[in-house]
Amino acid sequence: MENQEAKRLASAAFKLSKDAKEMYVTSDGTCFTSRNDANNHSFTLKDKEVHTFEKPGLNDDGHSAEAELKAKAEAEAELKAEVNKKKSDKK
Repeated sequence: MENQEAKRLASAAFKLSKDAKEMYVTSDGTCFTSRNDANNHSFTLKDKEVHTFEKPGLNDDGHSAEAELKAKAEAEAELKAEVNKKKSDKK
């Protein structure tokens, strides 16, 4: 299986498995979220190759960059609200 075709399959599988951080695609086009499961399945195939793909948009630590930015913005908003409340309490 060509890498582009495996990438297309992995992209579709990521949409169905939203929590998956990695996707493994065997030469017959089967997608797995577990490397072990993909390897075990590949043993039954003539072409044993397994393509590995990381979910786009993840940081090095495996967390969603978008979720991280949202959490940071929420924390900053809470901090600003608390500072403003303290300022108004002093008046």
